[in-house]
Amino acid sequence: MRSRATHEPLGGGLVRMVILAQLLALLIGAGPVLAADDCDATYPAPVIRFDHKDSAGRVYIPVDNRALFPNEMFREAPELPACGANPNSSRTWVDIVDGATDAPVSAFCALTSNSNLAQLWFMPRTGQNKVYVVLKDRACQKIYRSNTVGF
Repeated sequence: MRSRATHEPLGGGLVRMVILAQLLALLIGAGPVLAADDCDATYPAPVIRFDHKDSAGRVYIPVDNRALFPNEMFREAPELPACGANPNSSRTWVDIVDGATDAPVSAFCALTSNSNLAQLWFMPRTGQNKVYVVLKDRACQKIYRSNTVGF
């Protein structure tokens, strides 16, 4: 008995070759393509407020207008310098700064969305009584400075 040969539709082999070429490109380092950052956009200054001090002494200062900052600003940014041992730190870092001396107080470098801006906190130093926040968009090289709040 003779076996019956199966035939592919015309071009089937070509489609398979194109798919294999695309997979090979990914495997040899073409990697995923990141969406372009919208660096032409500008955003308002963050608006912070003193929310509360917890029993451990941490002061919470949420960004009230956080919804105005797109989540894309907090995407993982492996193409930018790492934050310590975290090579996938976020595109935008947040610094909490002493309002009297401009000295750094605390920082966040791995926020994943604008909703994380509701949970900013720091441990105050002795004699410290006011702070402000700086959002540093590292991809677009833009700085957004908040108002100063006392606590």
